[in-house]
Amino acid sequence: MTDLARIGSLLAAQAIGYAPGGAVLAGLTGGLVFLVIVWDAILGRVTRVGYLYVLGAGIAPRTSRSTRYGLGLAIHTTLSAFFGLLYAGVLDWVGVSSLGDAAGLGFLIGLLQGAVSLVVAGWVLSRLHPLVRNGELAMPGRALTGYGRSTPVVWMIAHAAFGLTVGAVYAAAAL
Repeated sequence: MTDLARIGSLLAAQAIGYAPGGAVLAGLTGGLVFLVIVWDAILGRVTRVGYLYVLGAGIAPRTSRSTRYGLGLAIHTTLSAFFGLLYAGVLDWVGVSSLGDAAGLGFLIGLLQGAVSLVVAGWVLSRLHPLVRNGELAMPGRALTGYGRSTPVVWMIAHAAFGLTVGAVYAAAAL
């Protein structure tokens, strides 16, 4: 066995270890994947959930459309980095030791996050979002189906892809 192969087998047997820089990079990469999936679904008319617009308008409902999108992107980017740190903490706590295991566990965490956020997002939007409350934005409905019947599927796919990406990128950065 070569020295490189020995080093590789040692790395595979050890837990990844917490790496905050890698976690933020993983979260930002996962956030980009999430946005690509959601925007592709919007362009394909699978969903009408204008995710960035809804986020930004929740903070600054009386600003320009571009400002709302910009704020939404800033919020999404911040949340992506935060969830990257959180996912990395879970991966470290569990003791994941391979890229495949990290991607798989990230995928499962993403599914859980997607399911929880489907319930929470609908409740929060319908009760707290200023443009939903005054009728300028559609009511989200149960599991965000007010933005299209397929929205829950898109939402779950986007979150699962986020988790898989975060797990894989984090493991690749930390190993």
